[in-house]
Amino acid sequence: MVAWKFNPFTVTLDLVSEEDLSGYVPYSGATQNVDLGGYTITADNLSGVNTGDQDLSGLVPYSGASGDVDLGSYDLDCNEVRVSEKIVHDGDTNTYMSFTTDRIRFYAGSENLLSLYQGFQDYVKLGDGGDVDINLNDDAWVIGDRGFLGVGTSKPHSHIQSATSFATGTTVVDKPISLSAKYHTVFVVGRDVVISLPPVRESVGRHYWIKNIGEFDVRIATFHDEGIEFHATYDLRAREGIIITNTDHRDYLGWYILGRVFL
Repeated sequence: MVAWKFNPFTVTLDLVSEEDLSGYVPYSGATQNVDLGGYTITADNLSGVNTGDQDLSGLVPYSGASGDVDLGSYDLDCNEVRVSEKIVHDGDTNTYMSFTTDRIRFYAGSENLLSLYQGFQDYVKLGDGGDVDINLNDDAWVIGDRGFLGVGTSKPHSHIQSATSFATGTTVVDKPISLSAKYHTVFVVGRDVVISLPPVRESVGRHYWIKNIGEFDVRIATFHDEGIEFHATYDLRAREGIIITNTDHRDYLGWYILGRVFL
């Protein structure tokens, strides 16, 4: 039997041989490192310990331990806590944090309400794909059982519904440009301007609002002559505006004009 005295603790170990001591169990002020292995720490004189944060400091790692650690009314003040699988809410075993490689999941009542993952594609996921409503500071809501998003309303009736005004990306161009997903409303001025649309298979369901506010015609071209209403290009006249869209059906992919307006 070997005993160490760390006032006010007395740590007693039953050992088979010196080879059993390796690694470390550092208490604040301790001078030796001890690997408990399958042995047990017995701490006496706990009556001298106060309840302040400063009373328990350092680390008390159990190498290979599989049981629970009950701190009672004391605080754990340490540099690092390691768990192999999860941290469970006492008395509520289906509410816990779960750890796997590069992934953390938060469960409440067995519902996986938050997942964090770092990998080929990092992500933060709210909800588990089921009927989980998500409230973002009372400003936006996702209705879980329907997949509806409400901005300024907790009861959206469409996949996206805004209770107030909304803004889209607006750009003024005076030279040739290739449109991408960051564009929506485009005002065109200048001479010899060509607007190139993206490939239809990379812009399914996308809309562009294009308005020629200049004095010269503007050419709208498609990728590899994919076509606008079965024409390779479209000439936008001075003061003409159009709404152009791509379908989301693979058999009818292509650019179509939904409307025209002239000043």
